[in-house]
Amino acid sequence: MTLAEGQTYNHADDGGAILNITPGLIVNPNFNRRLRESASNPRYLAQGTLTITTYGIRSGGSVLVDVASSEGGISITGTSAGSTGRGELSKITLSSAYGRAVTTNPLTGQLQLATTGSDVNVALSGSVPLDVLDIVAPGVSFTTVSNTTTDAQIIGINASSIGSLISAGSLGLANSRLINGMILRPNGVVAGGNTYPFVDQGTAIIVNNIIEARAAQGLGNFIVGDSAGTITPNSDNLDVVGVFEGIAAPIFANNTLYTVNIGEGLAPTGSGEMANSGLYAGAINLVRGTGTGNDIWGDIISNGGFLTSGSSIGEVNLTGGSIIGSVIGVYTSFDAMSVLNTTTRVLTGAIGLNNTATAIGKINLTGAGGILSSIIEAYSIGDITVRTGFGIYNTTIYTLGNGRVGNVSADGYGIRDSFIQGGSGGIGNISATGRGQNLLYTSFSPSVRLSDFFTLHPIFNLVLDQTNDLALALGNGQAGIIDNLTMQTVGNAGSISAYRISNTTVSVANRITGITTLASIDAEPSTILDTTITTGTLGTFNPGGSVSGLSLYVAGRIGAINIRGDMLGNSIIEASGENGSIDSVRISGDLDGTIAPPPN
Repeated sequence: MTLAEGQTYNHADDGGAILNITPGLIVNPNFNRRLRESASNPRYLAQGTLTITTYGIRSGGSVLVDVASSEGGISITGTSAGSTGRGELSKITLSSAYGRAVTTNPLTGQLQLATTGSDVNVALSGSVPLDVLDIVAPGVSFTTVSNTTTDAQIIGINASSIGSLISAGSLGLANSRLINGMILRPNGVVAGGNTYPFVDQGTAIIVNNIIEARAAQGLGNFIVGDSAGTITPNSDNLDVVGVFEGIAAPIFANNTLYTVNIGEGLAPTGSGEMANSGLYAGAINLVRGTGTGNDIWGDIISNGGFLTSGSSIGEVNLTGGSIIGSVIGVYTSFDAMSVLNTTTRVLTGAIGLNNTATAIGKINLTGAGGILSSIIEAYSIGDITVRTGFGIYNTTIYTLGNGRVGNVSADGYGIRDSFIQGGSGGIGNISATGRGQNLLYTSFSPSVRLSDFFTLHPIFNLVLDQTNDLALALGNGQAGIIDNLTMQTVGNAGSISAYRISNTTVSVANRITGITTLASIDAEPSTILDTTITTGTLGTFNPGGSVSGLSLYVAGRIGAINIRGDMLGNSIIEASGENGSIDSVRISGDLDGTIAPPPN
């Protein structure tokens, strides 16, 4: 049925709610409040006309299949019909030429609403949850789309732009709620729904630009044609037991994701043809999370777009969270992440040796988390820091060409079972900052030791093993260890420091600034053992304890050797090149190994 302009409609939903539906008004932005309202000075430019489509069901009542409104947006209020039901709308169809588009401020580069046009809004409110399957409004620019009803959902949107998209429940995610045995599922694939990270995607929030999206619970399945300002799940910072209030499905933007708050986490991407979750954009400015256990499991991928800083991924910043099984990378194509990709992932971009911009700006973790079984790849990588957490385990940090890896610093257990490769730009300082004290794995985030209680992850249903669980990977252990690390670059490297360095291979073509370990505080006197180091020149070699099973080969000059312990017989230090030399040697214990040539 089609109603007269401005006429409202009341609908008794089969879910037990009464819906009051009102077409929106278009406010005249040029209305002069000092003058009387008149035909030449109208307060409103238009009010929409409603067209209602319902479908009767055998058990009584009807399903609201489509609510269409022209010009002025729409307002829907739900109240209870005497039961604890909810309202469900299959589709809201809107058209309007009055909206305010989302544009980019030419001075700040930030997204903003245009100063011209009038507000067009969708507002869902009331005392019962209102679920919306799809808002179909191609070409419409909304100021606000909001659903303030508790535990409700907006599953799909197709619009030109949105200023604020707000939900007191979820956004883009379809929960299983069947009433009277019925389920509505869209036919076909949405635009962009067959391009990685999506395959055969039937629902999504599709928009060219959006300033902010906030959901009190989880969100995902965003396809953004240009850019998104701020994405925030769990916006009320409240925990709903049994509900994952994070990013539970992919977020994609052709241009830029400016700020992504992960809420209760970024769910795992998986390893299939499509991505179960993750962030994918030309450039990603900031990914941040706050709270113990709010972890990054999913991939964060740029395809080589640039921020104003020159980076492609600006910053990943977690307080209390961990990075687990994630790929953070800058590649030529998102398709490279699909299991169907049979070629090597190709890093995109190039950077000059004198260019200080990095493809990945920095990764900073503070609190009880750390980095576990992850891959960080780009043509240049900034500093990676883990403060007060468990450290870095089973992780690859990789660049090539003339790229550089910045400083890598880890508290807790240190840096273990990992691989670091720099290009000709070199590698910064590598440090495990602990001092050899014994650590209990139970002092770190409960989210990285779930195997104490479960065999499967209670939310993601993944098998818990040593790749994703700290208790199984390391258990209790000593702080400040660099163990089983492979580190290589055709450039320079800064200082390498730890309480102990063991089972490690270092290959640096040019210069290592220095190598330092602390004095042993346990039964093992050696603080460098079973380690091979090959480099062009070495500034200082300063073990705080004995060395055992060391092979140190330097083509040129070694500045100073100061071993505060024994150099055991299975160790060799050799300045073997044509210009090889050693400035000075000091060994406080026994010299049973080999040093060649003798110091100057």
